[in-house]
Amino acid sequence: MLLLQAALCFSANTLMLLLAVLFLRDARHLVAARLGAVLFIGSVGYSLNLLSGPLRLPSPLYEAAALANVPTLGLSLLFCRALLLDGFRMDGRAWLALFLTSVLMLLAARPLLGMPTAGQAIANGLLGAAGLAVIAHLLWIAATGYRGDLVDTRRRVRIGVVVFALLNALAVSVVELRGMSVVVEGLVFDTGTLVLCLVILLWILRTEPERFFSLPAEEEHAAPPPAPSPRQHAAQNKLLAAMEEEAAWRDETLTIASLAERIDVPEHQLRALINKGMGHRNFAAFLNGYRLAEAKTRLADPQEAATPILTIAMESGYRTLSTFNRAFKTHEDETPSAFRRRMLQGR
Repeated sequence: MLLLQAALCFSANTLMLLLAVLFLRDARHLVAARLGAVLFIGSVGYSLNLLSGPLRLPSPLYEAAALANVPTLGLSLLFCRALLLDGFRMDGRAWLALFLTSVLMLLAARPLLGMPTAGQAIANGLLGAAGLAVIAHLLWIAATGYRGDLVDTRRRVRIGVVVFALLNALAVSVVELRGMSVVVEGLVFDTGTLVLCLVILLWILRTEPERFFSLPAEEEHAAPPPAPSPRQHAAQNKLLAAMEEEAAWRDETLTIASLAERIDVPEHQLRALINKGMGHRNFAAFLNGYRLAEAKTRLADPQEAATPILTIAMESGYRTLSTFNRAFKTHEDETPSAFRRRMLQGR
């Protein structure tokens, strides 16, 4: 059993470190890549802490591995959010979430660090609840964002990776809650991590055959992209008519499926049209373009100065004021009230 755990542990850790290097080498300008790299490095510490018996790390390496694992719960939350949500930023709330989860992790790790363990059961319970809350939150984001995501690769791969990672974390949580041995916990974690890392590596290291093999001469020159078909032109005209003339975006219940049915265009064709033809990565961003333009026009209009922001938000297609405020601040980097005040004072 220890030999199997050692093989899985060091294989998984090697792949995690390789992914961290690749993320930092090729995508360090992306916040998701930086979060992922630090997460994988910290997860190596967790995996090493699960080694027992003759495989156990000597002090102070054991304590160093425990400390490396402290931020991993918060990093998991932020990394998955960065993968799934367009426009994710490390704002104050993100740093606060990282700080609070790290405090919980540190309190739970006190026995590993030789620190006083007063209230350890409470700390362990709070950490378990926080872990399950993070898993539920991210699964909810993955499920609710799936239908509106227009990027096929992200729908198929990113969400699949996130869901698999969360299920692996859930399995480890179940093992911990049932009080099973650290050997079993290590086997579960390392097996899931090994599979996850292999999937990510196979995806990001994929290559085109012509980079290695010599293709026949007639295949060397790629054919130019085909011109839009009459059907695609017709679909785009229907879409623009629905959005610009009929203001379909005012409907707060509008989904890509209902819009496809409304304009009588297959959903997959509509997804491709909005993504590849109009450059939007998700359906919410597409709708926000129309909704925020309407809201900004009304907020800047002196004749609408007495109209409540809530009314403008609802009539622009938003279900709640908080949703409108969040979308507006993300897009304009200021609140609707600040925007209105600035625009009206400038007249």
